[in-house]
Amino acid sequence: MKIRKNIELIVFFIVITLISSCTQKFDLTGIETGDGNVNIGGDTLFVQVNPVWEGFNRPQDIMVVREPFIYVADTDNNRVVLLNLNGEILGARNIKQPIALAQDYRLNLYVCARFDTLGVSYGAVYKYDLVSVSHQLETAPVKRILPRLVDFAQPQRQYTGAAVFFDNTYFIARKGPNNSNLIDPDNSILIFTQKRQNNGIIQD
Repeated sequence: MKIRKNIELIVFFIVITLISSCTQKFDLTGIETGDGNVNIGGDTLFVQVNPVWEGFNRPQDIMVVREPFIYVADTDNNRVVLLNLNGEILGARNIKQPIALAQDYRLNLYVCARFDTLGVSYGAVYKYDLVSVSHQLETAPVKRILPRLVDFAQPQRQYTGAAVFFDNTYFIARKGPNNSNLIDPDNSILIFTQKRQNNGIIQD
């Protein structure tokens, strides 16, 4: 008899818990904080930066890196912008339509952007050596990694993203309309690894 009563109590508490959990959640959107900002609710809050970080034109990527600095792909202003964590601009580099950024563990900056030559615009990927110039973005040596010579026959190829693995292997996302070639379709992930010379030194 005691066991039956205990089971009934357990079932009763389970039912009450289920019913109470099905009620409508309390709406937090109307609650104001002490400084007049409205709580948006959920697990993330939007806090307006003051002063506003402005002057960008359709930026398409932002990256907080290890120095720590912030890089912004300021796409329609044709530049990459270097900021400190307070949003103060420390430098900028002109580059046509940057859309994606990445940084490797040697603090090289990779930028997916555009490259113009002979009246034709191609998708491109650049690497900036920031360490050699103490992170002066304006004067950092630059190497254009893509397009390769064979890519000049495919002007519609675009490079849309970059990511770096712990060993500085990096990945570039590519898209385009020509995907009939099974060996080298436009829609691909390209993988770049570091070359080791016979003496063990890594060559870029």
